[in-house]
Order: sequence, then C-alpha cells, then structure tokens
Amino acid sequence: MTPEMGSPHPGDAAPDFELTDQRGAKVKLSDLRGSVVVLAFVTSWCPFSQAEQPHLASLADQYRGQNVKVLAVDIKEADEGYARYLARVPMPIPVLRDRTGEVVASYTPDRAQPAIKDRAAVLVTSNLVIDAGGRIRFFTMADTANFDADLVFVRRAVDDLLRSASGSRG
Repeated sequence: MTPEMGSPHPGDAAPDFELTDQRGAKVKLSDLRGSVVVLAFVTSWCPFSQAEQPHLASLADQYRGQNVKVLAVDIKEADEGYARYLARVPMPIPVLRDRTGEVVASYTPDRAQPAIKDRAAVLVTSNLVIDAGGRIRFFTMADTANFDADLVFVRRAVDDLLRSASGSRG
C-alpha cells in the first residue's frame, strides 16, 4: 500500500469502527488503543482467506499475553457465508461482521486496484497492523503471485512494534 493509492495507508490513523463478533459482543477499534492490533479482512468464498484462516488463529495464540489483539472482519456476506467462514476453523479471535461494507470502504484507498468495480472486494484478504496509538504501520493486500498465508510479514511487523515498545520502556 502506498500513499499514491490514496488513504488510508501506513502512517495514517486507522479509521475507527464498531462491529459485532460471532458471540454478539460489540468490538470498537478505538477501545483497543494501547494494544497492537492485527486486522484481517476476510470472506468465506476467497481461497486466500481460506488459506490464511488457520494462520490467523495461530497468530492469536502466538501473541496471547503480549498485548496484541487479532481481529478478522468478514466483508459483506450473508448469514450463510459468515457461518461457513466460522465453521471452517475454530477461531479464538473476534470475527466481526461488516454486513454493509461500510467499514471495508473506510479502509479502501481510492486508487487501489481500480479495475475492481465492487470496492468492498478490493480488500478481501488484506492485513493491517495497527500500533498502540491507533496508526497503521503495515498494510498489505492479497498478492496472488507471492501470497503470504503464513503471515510472515504480519508477524514481522508485530514483532517490530513489540520490540520498539519494550525498548521505549527500558
């Protein structure tokens, strides 16, 4: 993601939102300030979302107790699609429902993938890392040629933020 694509991009404040998770709890992004947040935009029908799903679950386990919150946002799916996503892999993280696509639209830079007309589909299987102050520090869209299902680059961005936070306390 580059500034030339438009906002938001790394360095920008992450757009705030409030969505409901699979247990019916409301989750507001700004309430997570003070934590590093991994935000993944997903759908049941996307093969990249499917490949990444078990790695999102393991990422949450890996960083448990380290002030890292992992959230998945299911993009604009009917009840059946949302249920299908939840049934594939036990998810120890909130899987939020963006029923209208309003949240994903707030994260879709105007000039990112202009050939895709359904702007809600632009960020399918995109991942962001948001710092404790609410700024986007890492933002990637699905790269079909070099897909990172293991979330290696997301983990690296989280590790960098955790390292810099521990260094600033030392």
